[in-house]
Amino acid sequence: MDVSEEGGALGVSFYRIQVANAFNMRDRTFRRAKEKRNMSLRSMTRRTSNRVAVLSIACLAMTVLISGCATMGGGASNPLVGTWDLVVESQLGTNEQTLVVASDLTGSITSADLGDTEISNAAVDGNSVTFDVVFDIQGQELPAKFEGTIDGDSITGEYVTELGNGTVKGTRQ
Repeated sequence: MDVSEEGGALGVSFYRIQVANAFNMRDRTFRRAKEKRNMSLRSMTRRTSNRVAVLSIACLAMTVLISGCATMGGGASNPLVGTWDLVVESQLGTNEQTLVVASDLTGSITSADLGDTEISNAAVDGNSVTFDVVFDIQGQELPAKFEGTIDGDSITGEYVTELGNGTVKGTRQ
């Protein structure tokens, strides 16, 4: 064999080894990049899952808190919320009423003798309660202001009107 042929064969062989090594390095580089990308995606998925879990727990806690306030008659900050059975003693005699107050302090009073009427301007300050109501008595409107106090599931107070006052006592249903 001629030296030039031998050098040429060795050169081609050496070239093939270099090309093969380059392809192997390229494959390893792509494989590492792919593994990093997959690890990054797994890490992001785990972080996202953790955030979703934390948000879910926070939402559940808020729901429990809100539900607890609603079942306790509106909570300590709003003792008026709920349904009340009232007995009113006035110049017109005894009248039984049902007062229903929502958490936004809107509500109504229902009475067999006086029908249904909405309350307005409801306010709660500690255990002190006030609201306005207009009763329809035999076709005549009679504005009244309720002023009272709540002690647990009991309410006492009076309707103040231009025709005289009426004493109110009641209990939460």
